[in-house]
Amino acid sequence: MTPSSPVFIPVILAGGKGERFWPLSRKQRPKQFLSLDGSGVSLLQATAQRLLSLAGGWEIYG
Repeated sequence: MTPSSPVFIPVILAGGKGERFWPLSRKQRPKQFLSLDGSGVSLLQATAQRLLSLAGGWEIYG
């Protein structure tokens, strides 16, 4: 019997007032939903894409 691999479950924490990216970031559009490099991909999406290969797929809880 072989020991199983440890499970890697990434957790993305996002929040804040959005003061550093004002006037781009507002209550209605927080910084984690902004695309700052013009790619059309938000900061949250880019973070999730980087973690996807490490986590081995999606498990969404909420």
